[in-house]
Amino acid sequence: MKYKETKKMRKTKLFAIVLAVVMMAALAIPMTALAADPTGSITVNAGESGLKDVRFEAYKIFDLTWNNAAAYNYTLNPKYSVITGQAATYLALTNPTNAQARDFADTVWPLIKHLTPDIENQAAGTVEDQPLGYYLVYITGTDKNDNTGVVSAVALNTIDDTVTVSAKVVTPEITKTVNVPNQNVGDDVVFTIRSTIPAMIGYTTTYYYTITDTMSEGLTFKNLDSVLIEGTEVSPARTTLPSELSAASVTANNNSFTLNFTNSILSHKDHAGKDIIITYTATLNKDAVIEMGGTVENEVELNYGTDPYDNSEFGKDKDEVEVKTFGIEIFKHTGTEASKQALGGAVFQISKTNDPLAREVSSGIRTFPTPLTFTYEDGSTYVHAKTGGSADLVSGSDGLINVEGLAAGTYYVIEKQAPAGYNALDTVWTITIDGEGKIGGVSNFSLEVENNTGSILPGVGGIGRLIFYASGLALMGIAAVTLVVRRKATANVK
Repeated sequence: MKYKETKKMRKTKLFAIVLAVVMMAALAIPMTALAADPTGSITVNAGESGLKDVRFEAYKIFDLTWNNAAAYNYTLNPKYSVITGQAATYLALTNPTNAQARDFADTVWPLIKHLTPDIENQAAGTVEDQPLGYYLVYITGTDKNDNTGVVSAVALNTIDDTVTVSAKVVTPEITKTVNVPNQNVGDDVVFTIRSTIPAMIGYTTTYYYTITDTMSEGLTFKNLDSVLIEGTEVSPARTTLPSELSAASVTANNNSFTLNFTNSILSHKDHAGKDIIITYTATLNKDAVIEMGGTVENEVELNYGTDPYDNSEFGKDKDEVEVKTFGIEIFKHTGTEASKQALGGAVFQISKTNDPLAREVSSGIRTFPTPLTFTYEDGSTYVHAKTGGSADLVSGSDGLINVEGLAAGTYYVIEKQAPAGYNALDTVWTITIDGEGKIGGVSNFSLEVENNTGSILPGVGGIGRLIFYASGLALMGIAAVTLVVRRKATANVK
């Protein structure tokens, strides 16, 4: 199987076709003009399509014959006798519809494309002085990114001696978006994939069209929510829906799935350019932190047919989005600014609401009513837990607590319990993480919490007793001196 990659901005120049049957008739031409073998013109107009290098060829399938202004008919050009049967069926139709004209072009093109065209290799523009009749027009071009340029067929209508074919780019592309680009570990993430119904010109029975979504290890596929084509839900019978048919459609590691629209997409052939919208949900898991470093990539790839006459030729388009999750570092220490000593055993809690309870006098513990919970991984790392886990974050011997798996937002931190021998702090720290994971505009922010030892209260028989003894002796000395002074004063009076 050969692939022609058409990833956005990749400069690989490819060509594709348009088949357009156009007719130049004589309904509006006076008899005097008909007598002079009137001619007409064919114009291929790139217009606002954005196509580059637009060129075309034309094949005059039917000759126009007449005997007066009101009597005319079309006969097969002998050069194209290879389509005698198809031509007879088509000419038997009364006022063919646009769809019938396109189907006729799709059917006969593979049979005549090896023949020499009546108008050869012309640049987009007007070719004058062409015999009136039915023409099949073959157009090539490239889009603004040098991807395959596919243009739509014009309808088959009875017209005068001038016909214009307007090119339209309908090369399918694919885009992917995420509802919130940063999330908590454990949160559900909703992705939306958008593509368009391709121009399936020349395709009659088979058209290859698949969409494959591949998530990194930090995401776990949960559910395919909807598949809409032109706003209508696609039934399981028309495509492979992993959440509705079988788990086998999801790979073993639960991070990839494929939607196969091959052939079923042909039923939308008349609506090229209309929307295909797919939404699905995945859960951000702890590998977003452990394996991916907080950034999770998610890629979608579209594979589609590029040549209706060679089913081994395919084009590709890709898009990807990122989901991020962030963290907070806490460093517990004592000592001076110049000589910080890490403290292990301090317990912290984090909450989304600033409503801590009062510290209990007996236990010295202070908590949040509804703290966030975390699972301990290794070292100093704690990862946000949607369910389960513990609210307590304990500093290691290095004094560090690394909290991971948080979305952007504002968080409140308190010290639940200080290490043994240290006074707990009643401060509530406010931490705001922006959409880039920065805190206060700093990429590697660390919340430093300093603890000091508590005051040593006097014990019985300790220094306090000595102080009391000394104070008592001093008082006794003062009393004795006072008594002696008073006795002397009394004696003198006598």
